[in-house]
Amino acid sequence: LAAPDLRRHAGIDPAPPVTSAAAPRRQAIVHDRMVRAARYGYPNAQYNLARLLLQGQGHRSDAAEWLQRSAERGYMRAQILLGYLALRSGIASDGMPDLARAELWWWAAELQDNPLARDVRKKLAPLLGARDVSSAHRLKSEYRTLLPLLPRTVAGTALDRNVTNNAF
Repeated sequence: LAAPDLRRHAGIDPAPPVTSAAAPRRQAIVHDRMVRAARYGYPNAQYNLARLLLQGQGHRSDAAEWLQRSAERGYMRAQILLGYLALRSGIASDGMPDLARAELWWWAAELQDNPLARDVRKKLAPLLGARDVSSAHRLKSEYRTLLPLLPRTVAGTALDRNVTNNAF
């Protein structure tokens, strides 16, 4: 039997074929499922939903909130993207780059042994002023406080050990 026949036999409704007429319906179904997963707290879904919003598939203003939720749960891709957006002033309320917030998220990604975050932090370090360093230190302290409150999908992992053992 072919795979679609097996799915029907098992009572699983196969995905509709992607045609020009079915594409918008399928996109709406995928978007709805992603929103539900994001609301349930899945960091990957929160990140992917934010990416869709940033690409114009919904309200762009909600993207930063979903990225923040995902990054706070330790999702590395969200942390890297938030760092980039903070540097590019994509999420700063005053339109200015937020070097301290960029440092925070790239630091969090580096804790998970991300080489890109490590390289970016080395390049960012000379650009940080005293106020940025102080703000970044405060943000990292807040993040350390937040970590034990996160769902077990993040707390108790290597990220948890690195945050509690890593110097600022």
